[in-house]
Amino acid sequence: MPRRSIVPLFLGTFLQRANSGATTVVYGLLLAQLSVHNRHTITNLQVGLLPVTYYVTELTFAPLMGSLSDRWGRRAFLILGPLLGLVQAGLLLFTPNINPLPYLLSLQVVSGISSAMATPAALSYLADYTMRRNVHRMRIMSFYELVTSGGIAIGTVLGGFAWDRLERGAFAVFALIYLIVSLCMALTPVVNQV
Repeated sequence: MPRRSIVPLFLGTFLQRANSGATTVVYGLLLAQLSVHNRHTITNLQVGLLPVTYYVTELTFAPLMGSLSDRWGRRAFLILGPLLGLVQAGLLLFTPNINPLPYLLSLQVVSGISSAMATPAALSYLADYTMRRNVHRMRIMSFYELVTSGGIAIGTVLGGFAWDRLERGAFAVFALIYLIVSLCMALTPVVNQV
């Protein structure tokens, strides 16, 4: 019996990682704009805290989310993780003009949890998908890493363009992309969880 394609999982992963790369760039540009308009200095340390907060949160919560996805099912985490990212991106529209750093850092925590929900579930899903097809496992896992790294790289490049064209409107686009990611994950075929 032929298996359904896992292309939706790869497409969703690519878009989710592109969003995270773009958001990191847009955060820095937003802080720079607020600094100019409010005559408040933003330090390099403050800009650097944004991606650090995201990655520390993702690394901290990934083992817990992976364990919960083993118990409650991977598909739920694949779908709900991007929806949490949608909430985070939507809340970016309400970034305060005065002292925005605490608000943005808290949203980076939400974004890190979103990614921590999706990434371990995706890796476990792919392990389940290739359980009886060990010959393809290395190729599929390598492609997943390529999609992840490529998404971050392309998102980092496109983030500046999104800000130049849309400024804060870029956050609405990021929210829409997270909705598309969630739909892609919902289209990922069901596999037996091991």
